[in-house]
Amino acid sequence: MIAPSYIRHVTVTTGHCRDSLRGEVSDEAIVTCQGLLETVMERGCCPLPPGVDPACILEGTVDGRWARLQVVAQRTMMPILDLAIALHSRSGAVLWRRLHEEHEDLPAETDPEQPPVEPWCAAMLLPGISLHPEAAAWLGDMERCLAWALLELSEAAT
Repeated sequence: MIAPSYIRHVTVTTGHCRDSLRGEVSDEAIVTCQGLLETVMERGCCPLPPGVDPACILEGTVDGRWARLQVVAQRTMMPILDLAIALHSRSGAVLWRRLHEEHEDLPAETDPEQPPVEPWCAAMLLPGISLHPEAAAWLGDMERCLAWALLELSEAAT
């Protein structure tokens, strides 16, 4: 299998879309995020590292070629971000639709019936972000790092 040259990064809330290149993510960030993903696989959640935001936890499900994650602010216990990562078409359309359906009460600028071509990561900002605006400074980078980390974990497993 040929490794993709980019991961499509979509912010569902705004419709912003860009291609994230592997060179944008350091090897150190990949290793850190792989550790986070492996901990979530084993335990369902883990704290974010101090360099990101020690006041947040990452929780969700990671299953080889896809992940569904939330960033939760510990101070308020409110989710601030819902993140879906799809590396393969078998999971992509389902994850994309589910992300939209589970947040149908929130504004979305993307079509639930038109998922991007895999691999992609899609982020939906949740209402809790208004209580934690400082998170906006690092969420986008973390989303891309987690997506590349999952892709490299997946490739290593095959």
